[in-house]
Amino acid sequence: MKNSRGKLWVIDGVDGVGKATQVELIIKRLNSSDLLKGRRAHHVAFPHYAEKPWGVLIRQYLDGKLGNLDDTNPFLASLMFAADRAKHVHEINQILENGDWVICDRYTCSNAAFHSTKFKNKKNKLAYQNWLFQTEYELFGVVKPDNIIILTIPTELSIRRTESRRAEVIASGASLSEKVSHTDIYEQNTQFMQ
Repeated sequence: MKNSRGKLWVIDGVDGVGKATQVELIIKRLNSSDLLKGRRAHHVAFPHYAEKPWGVLIRQYLDGKLGNLDDTNPFLASLMFAADRAKHVHEINQILENGDWVICDRYTCSNAAFHSTKFKNKKNKLAYQNWLFQTEYELFGVVKPDNIIILTIPTELSIRRTESRRAEVIASGASLSEKVSHTDIYEQNTQFMQ
């Protein structure tokens, strides 16, 4: 009997909303129960900051080393994130072909949400989104999610949680991960975050 293909679920939302926590809880629940009938759930987080070339470029972009938020072309910025996902298409497809599930922390919808804000005209925004999804799914072969869960919290709470998480890590003496080491160009712009 042939294994049925696994599912790709995406947990997305603003920084500090609890994406990583929810992904961990979902994976723990799925893997500790018989819900997947002997299959496993795997966590894949994007972007992969330490990987060359795309993850490293994304880190530089988020650090403001490739320009400030207002000056960065949304098409070019989107391509970095899309290429980072494209680099992992084979890995994700292998997991899914084995019948296992992939739970992603950030995915194509983040790319669309963050970079769509650059377009004030609705027609241009929709044209950009169509271009982006065609580029990711058709050109790069990025796997389309079976389900997307968007977590939301007020902007002020997002900012407080992000700053609090950073302060807790510093106070503990632990080394800062790429995720909490400093605010990125989006987090620094409260108008953008709103």
